[in-house]
Amino acid sequence: MVGNVNLKLATLFGPTLLLSWGRSLRIRFCGSGDQRRCIYALWHGRMFILIYFYRKRGIKVLISQHLDGELVARIIKGLGYHPARGSSTRGGLKGFFELSQEAGTRSLAITPDGPRGPKEIVQPGIILLAQRTNLPIIPLGASAQRKWILPSWDGFLLPHPFSPAVVVEGQPLWVERNLGEEALEEKRNELARRLREVNLKADNFFLR
Repeated sequence: MVGNVNLKLATLFGPTLLLSWGRSLRIRFCGSGDQRRCIYALWHGRMFILIYFYRKRGIKVLISQHLDGELVARIIKGLGYHPARGSSTRGGLKGFFELSQEAGTRSLAITPDGPRGPKEIVQPGIILLAQRTNLPIIPLGASAQRKWILPSWDGFLLPHPFSPAVVVEGQPLWVERNLGEEALEEKRNELARRLREVNLKADNFFLR
């Protein structure tokens, strides 16, 4: 009963709350802004600002089948995203198949350390998806000048309302179709490095 009430509240008020909160932020963008189809990669703990910034682009997002995933799915659907249900732990094959089926028409997005961690460790699924779809992976970073870091497994970053914020796009990472297991592992490590890099750049943005 409590779960159903929370889902209804998320559906009714979640998108409006996130929109209002996001509109209060003064967001700077660092990147090319290229609109070509791609796979956006973002750490689970940095999603709040990024969900707001990339709204209304019809992006297909992999969301876990846990209850908290259902909450997120209902909120982002109200912001113009298309949820695909699955993760590295539950329904993964179904979710990745659904993403790959739509790679020809829209961009995709994955939190490669979600839904339950380990924190900031790239799981291999996103690399295999990029190999299969021939889409580049764009690492995303986000931060805010004034923020809360929640005591959750992912250290979720929640910007203060009306705070300056920043979104950072990294360089595209391509995964060639003919790569073997060792080369794919190198790509996974490279993506993790680039994600750490763009988020460090975002965190340092307001220290200048």
